Amino acid sequence: YYAADRRYNIGIINKHLEDGDIVILDRYVESNMAHQGGKEEDKNKRYEIYNFIYELEFNLLKLIKPDIVIFLHMPTKYALELRKNRASLDEHEKSIKHLTMAENAYLELKDKYNFKYISCVKEDKLRNIEEINNELYELVRNI
Repeated sequence: YYAADRRYNIGIINKHLEDGDIVILDRYVESNMAHQGGKEEDKNKRYEIYNFIYELEFNLLKLIKPDIVIFLHMPTKYALELRKNRASLDEHEKSIKHLTMAENAYLELKDKYNFKYISCVKEDKLRNIEEINNELYELVRNI
């Protein structure tokens, strides 16, 4: 369903790109890979899922490949703390096992596809939003 929704809305992204706009997407194909692959414990099967989603979304559905993917790494341990302040959680957010496996999948994908990486934790403490934003801004500004 996520892939179909992205395909349905690809015209909007294409229009912005044709107009010379920079398009920033929060969660895209790579998130689908991490959350679907994160459901599989066997590494080889997980990589099959990553490859299947890549083939489906980028080659079959002709979605646009991003110029850059930036992984803001929020370790599960800290995500659990942050979620305490949220009024409602989806099924994935409720599952510590899923959060942990998705985190591991993101780390695999980071290496497999050479994502840019920013840690949201420093010296065993959450970094403040401004500090993360500044690092993100510098990373993007230099590209």
